[in-house]
Amino acid sequence: MTIADRVDEAVQAALKIPGWQSDAELRYLAERAATCHTMLEIGSWQGRSSKAMAAALPPDGVLYCIDDWRGEQATPVDPHELRSAFMRHLLPEIMAGKVIQYTIRSAAFAHMLRVGWIDCIGAFDCVFVDGSHLYEDVCQDIADYWPLVKAGCVLCGHDFQLPEVKRAVTHMRPEARCVAGSIWEAVKPT
Repeated sequence: MTIADRVDEAVQAALKIPGWQSDAELRYLAERAATCHTMLEIGSWQGRSSKAMAAALPPDGVLYCIDDWRGEQATPVDPHELRSAFMRHLLPEIMAGKVIQYTIRSAAFAHMLRVGWIDCIGAFDCVFVDGSHLYEDVCQDIADYWPLVKAGCVLCGHDFQLPEVKRAVTHMRPEARCVAGSIWEAVKPT
């Protein structure tokens, strides 16, 4: 199977899962994943973007998904139902070891990485930020995870059209640019 075929299949599979990413946004994530070995997603919801990335990864690639399953404050959700939906949607990738899920807040996970509690993870080829959309939280995610992105690799995120997200991204990574729909990216210098 070619990379283009893997990307197409990943996008089609992801479109079957509830979520907010468009075809173009999913394609960007799948194309990015096709060249990565270690990826991290902050905020997975029901797994739409997770599926696009995990299904497009190379055979030895791994996607780490972190979410506390609480959703946004304005949109109450049942965390158990949300996590169950994610697990159902990503079951083949979880069983194959391509997706490793942690139920944790992003700041706590970043702290665990910094102090070496999880020694199986080195630097990431790509970090996708799509957790909280509050200004302070987005700034914190960018500050926490930028150091964990490999040189020449990408920190990207969703919802650039939201005022608080855009303000946080432009404040923390002024070189970031919108690349697909509302996905932004910043490339770490080599």
